[in-house]
Amino acid sequence: PEPMIRIDRVATWIFIAAFAMLVPSIQFLGYLDECVAVALLALAVADSMLNTGAWRRYRLLWILWGIMAFYAVYSMTVVNYTSRMPIIIDTLIESKPFITLFVMMAVRPVLTGADKKLLRGIAVVNVVVCALVLLLPNSYIRMAIQHISYGGIFIFLSTLVYMMCSIRSDGTISSHNKLTIVVMALTGLTCGRSKFYAEFVFLLFFLFAYRPGILRRITLRQIAGAALLVALVVAVTWRKFSFYFLTGNSGATTFDPSVVESFARPVLYFTGFRILLDHIPFGTGLASFASFRSIEPYSGVYTEYGINRVHGLSPEMPSFICDAYYPSLAQFGIVGVALFAWLIAYVIRLIGSLVRCGSSPQIALYSVGMLCVLFVLIESTTGTAMVNCGGVMAMLILGIVAGRAIDRLSSASVDQSV
Repeated sequence: PEPMIRIDRVATWIFIAAFAMLVPSIQFLGYLDECVAVALLALAVADSMLNTGAWRRYRLLWILWGIMAFYAVYSMTVVNYTSRMPIIIDTLIESKPFITLFVMMAVRPVLTGADKKLLRGIAVVNVVVCALVLLLPNSYIRMAIQHISYGGIFIFLSTLVYMMCSIRSDGTISSHNKLTIVVMALTGLTCGRSKFYAEFVFLLFFLFAYRPGILRRITLRQIAGAALLVALVVAVTWRKFSFYFLTGNSGATTFDPSVVESFARPVLYFTGFRILLDHIPFGTGLASFASFRSIEPYSGVYTEYGINRVHGLSPEMPSFICDAYYPSLAQFGIVGVALFAWLIAYVIRLIGSLVRCGSSPQIALYSVGMLCVLFVLIESTTGTAMVNCGGVMAMLILGIVAGRAIDRLSSASVDQSV
């Protein structure tokens, strides 16, 4: 019999609702990402309880919670740099993006024609609204979306949703929709973020240049194109990379160790590396370093490593503590870094089946998945979108793509067995 509630449709409605509320989430719906994660987690639990054997589909989710439970206990008993409640809250914060990814991968929702039409409409509205906001004076931008960077993030994610929903039954995207995608992405250049410039370049590459096996059949022309791509990425990101990681506010043209503590982000990276070496193998624990919940109460890690007087990292002025995602991995130690790297490699290999398996490679869908991975990796260098609404939305999209890849692998296995 047909079930009364279809789990895949509920997951689709959650995705559509989250996407529709993406732009106002920063200013008016601050807990949207937590609500999405909790809703999907509840959906997985309900599915596992109501349907015999369904729990096996969510094995990655249960493994995640096993790992996070271990780190929570470890944080409260072994290292104990902060109090119990921040650790519990940080458990949810750090789990959010992975919950959304694993549940969407397990449920494997398939968007209907009506779903795609609705999502394309929302995507266009999101881009138009963000583009208009980015043209306003800074005071109005702060009122609308808090920071100009969110405009670029929302535009890029909306462009990816439009791209995913424009893929035809043969796996391609029409020239008209490609033009629309480029125009939508172009509006994001007004945010002035170097990270967006890099993401935009990769979008153009996957939209117009990528072909399966491009690295195996490499030619001089492709080498020249790749070199041009790298040069373009470096050119558009170098100034801010130099400021954030080399010269900072020192005004020097080369790295000067004597001013390392005059700017917060390099200090976070440098200290995070020291933590990985000092606290082998599990790090300093949840809510202890470079995460939002390590601010109040103020984590003892900052005092232990002598960075509690750095501007932006001090108890009186902690504004830059939660300023990049990668340093926060030091909380999980070398084991956590290895697990994160494994997950990225696993997802890349999984969505790669979209172009490796089957008779017709799904290049466009694979491109959407890879652009989500690149978005997460790039944004994590100098921001915490990974654990905010931007990262959760990217993981929702990636989960849909990965679910299609799992379906494709299953079909390929059935065909081989027959």
